[in-house]
Amino acid sequence: MRLSRGRNEQESIAIIGIGCRYGGGIVDFDSFQRVIAAGVDAVGTVPPDRWSAAFDSGDRTTAGAGYCGRGAFLPDVGRFDASFFGIRPEVAREIDPQHRLLMEVAWEAAEHAGLGEDGASRHRTGVFFGMLAMDYLLLHAQGGGTNAIDRHFASGREFSFAAGRLSYLLNLSGPAMTVNTACSSSLVAVHLACRSLISGESDVALAGGVNVLVAPDLNIYLTKLGALSPTGHCKPFDAQADGLVRGEGVGVVVLKRLADAEADGDRVLAVIRGSAVNHNGRAMTPTMPSMEAQVSLLADALHDAGAHPDDVRYVEAHGPGTPVGDPVEAAALSSVFTPHRPAGLPLYVGSVKANLGHTDAAAGVAGLLKAVHVLRSGQVPPQLHHQTPNPAIDWAGSCLRVMPDGAPLDLPRHGLVGVSSIGLSGTNAHILLGRPDEAPAPVAAPPRWHAPRLGTRPSPVRPAAYPRHAVTEPGPHRRRPLLLLLSGADAKGLAAAAGDLAGLLAETPARGLPDIQHTLAHRRWHLNRRAAVLAPSLPAALDSLHALADGRSAAHVLTGNAAAAPDEAVGLRLVGEPLSTLAAARFLYQSEPDFRQAFDECRTAVDRSAGRGVRLLSDTVFADRSTHVAAQISVQIALCELWRLWGLPPEDVTADGVGRYAKLVVTGAAGLDEVMQAVNRRYTGRGRRIAERSRCRPVPIVPARGAARAEVPGARLDIRPNTTVGELMTGAAHLFCQGVPLDWSRVLPGRHHALPRRRFGGEVLWSPHSAAVSEVPVGVQSH
Repeated sequence: MRLSRGRNEQESIAIIGIGCRYGGGIVDFDSFQRVIAAGVDAVGTVPPDRWSAAFDSGDRTTAGAGYCGRGAFLPDVGRFDASFFGIRPEVAREIDPQHRLLMEVAWEAAEHAGLGEDGASRHRTGVFFGMLAMDYLLLHAQGGGTNAIDRHFASGREFSFAAGRLSYLLNLSGPAMTVNTACSSSLVAVHLACRSLISGESDVALAGGVNVLVAPDLNIYLTKLGALSPTGHCKPFDAQADGLVRGEGVGVVVLKRLADAEADGDRVLAVIRGSAVNHNGRAMTPTMPSMEAQVSLLADALHDAGAHPDDVRYVEAHGPGTPVGDPVEAAALSSVFTPHRPAGLPLYVGSVKANLGHTDAAAGVAGLLKAVHVLRSGQVPPQLHHQTPNPAIDWAGSCLRVMPDGAPLDLPRHGLVGVSSIGLSGTNAHILLGRPDEAPAPVAAPPRWHAPRLGTRPSPVRPAAYPRHAVTEPGPHRRRPLLLLLSGADAKGLAAAAGDLAGLLAETPARGLPDIQHTLAHRRWHLNRRAAVLAPSLPAALDSLHALADGRSAAHVLTGNAAAAPDEAVGLRLVGEPLSTLAAARFLYQSEPDFRQAFDECRTAVDRSAGRGVRLLSDTVFADRSTHVAAQISVQIALCELWRLWGLPPEDVTADGVGRYAKLVVTGAAGLDEVMQAVNRRYTGRGRRIAERSRCRPVPIVPARGAARAEVPGARLDIRPNTTVGELMTGAAHLFCQGVPLDWSRVLPGRHHALPRRRFGGEVLWSPHSAAVSEVPVGVQSH
């Protein structure tokens, strides 16, 4: 029997993107899954660029030193791509490496979600991060003191700037906050992000946490508590569990309301069905875990999800591997889940801390990522360092099972996976995850067609009226070239993007190409250095990408720098050349729905003016001058409407010859029926008066940006009656390289497709006042 609470579709939260870096070579969610599935132990010795080994050469009673010189560390933690974010190196040096990691990984998570610049800034996007470590601040105090404080001191180290700076850089307008509840910080941040989405305060949320170890102070503190493992291994739920091992990492998830994610065509990795947060209250000590609080926490999360205890088949436990923490957590889990389960239905438990160490403020989100992996793989990963079950836990009377070798997970349709995070200061969090529902796609009824009105979004269209011509027309008019849009912060970043894309395309079936084109164009941030590959085939595109990656001149490639583009509207020039062939127009009519709808409206107006049905795409148009001109300007009007729907308003329009008739309609100076009637009467002389109106200044449909412009601006896009689809896409590619925004969801429709992770470069940047500690601590004898 399910509980009555439960979340509806607006309250269920979709995880649509993930970015992460942890020890063991983890640089994204794919490598995270490989490390966890393979049972990799990422723990090693403290790198020499952190602190002297003398700080770990004591025992629990040694002043100023600890006894555990091991952990799971990130390589090159001081490296940061400052230029990518437009931050000067001297400023970047003063920014805590934790803030810097969050910037890069949050960017990666957003692009993994297919959020893109428009998707992030258009919605109210909230930022919720967990942070705990103050190492960079401590090093500054020890190395520079008050004399070294400058104007970047607070903004580079104070916790709130971790979230605030990201919102500033990405122009995000939702709430931005940094949370510190010790070890549970990042899972509490995810919980707060869910609440913000449910309330409508945010439409999208970035949530997670970070931990970087550059000073020994917290290690020494944990030594005094007796919390660190003297053997240097975290052994959750094992008889030999003797303490935790610390680790570094950062994890960020991108969240949306499930209904919104489905409506936007996002890839849903998992669904948060319920969550809860509480505190231990007056436990035995401020740092002692409370079984009663954890029982209440689990019950609250189940109630929030409207779930029964036997719906939960796996729990990613806090599992620190401490003699006190593991038995308390196991007792709480057993108390909630064992009495309400059928006999023989196990609850598998595990802890990622055995693999990655205890990553403090990034630990909760690490557990969340492992839970997503369990859901998606249907496998319980092997639990490292578990040989003999902890005798302090009642395994015989419990449904809990730890699997040293892993196990398949039998997860029913409504089955759930839980994640726990227990904070040292008493704040606890639990989240319940489920798979996205796989509802069958609805079968749409045949659309009812009605004539659209120029200047509006198109309505459902009727089938093409000229399929015979469209399918038999030979030549390049029938081919839509392959358009791939790339960008980078600089030439090196652009070359790296080209090489990575070439690798993806070489492994992708041809049916996936439209989705890759769509994702590149619509679901990624477009940076200043740009390239557009416009190739007739996939092999030609691959050759161009390899050349671009190697810095060689490449065929089928346009390049540009959006930062250097002039800030002026793109003008349209309606060229008054006659139609020489109908091949291009027929293919556009067949392949481009936006063009077809606008052209059909023009054809209806021609029919009304002529008093009969006129086939504007039939070869008979060449036999009659009036019909020929009507077809010519109909193509131009439809092309202008296509560009308008693609995001290029007719702000500045010029014309020559009969193109002036099309200009009247495009600029709103005359109605479509009025113009077509004038064309029909032209040879009797009665259409001359309206034609003369085209010499007047046009009336824009969308007001021009800034001050009034000259009639002929610098940037000009020719609209010719014989425009081919290849020329159309070339125009779009040129505009992209010049930094002109278009609605790429219409230019290149498709669905989200996974793309290679953007590679960050940069240099190692340390503040001269926050260098790694190398001095031997007082009271410790050097060896």
